[in-house]
Amino acid sequence: MSPSREAEPLQPVQAIARRVKEIRLRRGLTAKQLGELLTARGIPWDRFTVANLENGKRQNVSVTELLALGDVLNVAPVDLLVPPERRPIDEQDPYQVTPDRAYGRWEVRQWVRGIQPLPGADAEEFHAEGPPGEYGQTWLLIPAKSAVDIGLIASEEDDGKRL
Repeated sequence: MSPSREAEPLQPVQAIARRVKEIRLRRGLTAKQLGELLTARGIPWDRFTVANLENGKRQNVSVTELLALGDVLNVAPVDLLVPPERRPIDEQDPYQVTPDRAYGRWEVRQWVRGIQPLPGADAEEFHAEGPPGEYGQTWLLIPAKSAVDIGLIASEEDDGKRL
């Protein structure tokens, strides 16, 4: 999707605020508890700071605050910054990247995760700054018991050695 103007783009801080509130409530935390957890991590927030973020009165979130929010809520920062799609149509919902550029959420998530550049950008240049071989790989996470069952790793009885 090229820069989009058809729907009002989701702003980064707006996205973070919505996701923090959704996840905080799902985790059963009050705004006060979230503030206390952040303060314990060195981010001096209180319930008012949390409430101001969630109700749109706070206009920015620092990178350090974003990382701390991900830490205390046990969620990847990308999932706070660019909400995951819940319906196929969501992937085309516009997300504001710069004041004059908005792209579909799927494209922005792929870009933030380092998987692909934004449309129109040079892929070789984009991947040149990361570790060799890291980009373009797909990882398959398999529970340890299943990995033993299919022979990918040895069981504890075999001293846990790889097969």
